Order: sequence, then structure tokens, then C-alpha cells
Amino acid sequence: MKSAAWTLNPGQESDFTVACDSGQKAISGGFDNPQGVGFGVDTRPTPDGSGWRVFLVNASTTAAASGSIYAVCLR
Repeated sequence: MKSAAWTLNPGQESDFTVACDSGQKAISGGFDNPQGVGFGVDTRPTPDGSGWRVFLVNASTTAAASGSIYAVCLR
């Protein structure tokens, strides 16, 4: 499993991507949100399958949100 950090400022939204190691394909993925009020709108593999992408929105207008993006990768 691979992971990458994500952070959103208040009211911000963005796509975040975590890449698998070379030669691997992402078969699943997701995110966690231990800090703030972020929520996922979409979760999907990258177009070439080499990573996982999550579109996140920070629902708070006053506080940042952060966590990690995850990809389950196979050779």
C-alpha cells in the first residue's frame, strides 16, 4: 500500500493522487480525514492505472482539513 498526505484550506477543494511503485497497478484506494471536515466526492484509478486519485472538499469555512490518500497496488 502507498500513501501521500493531503491538506485543504477552509472552503477549498482539489484532486489528490498517490502513485504506485513502478510496474504496479492500483486496484483500490481511499483516504482518511483525522483533522478537519473533509469529504470525498470521487475516488478512482488514474487513467493509466498507476495510482489512485481522490477528489476532496473541505466543508469548513474556518479550519483546514488534512489526512492521507491511499492506494492498494499490485504487480
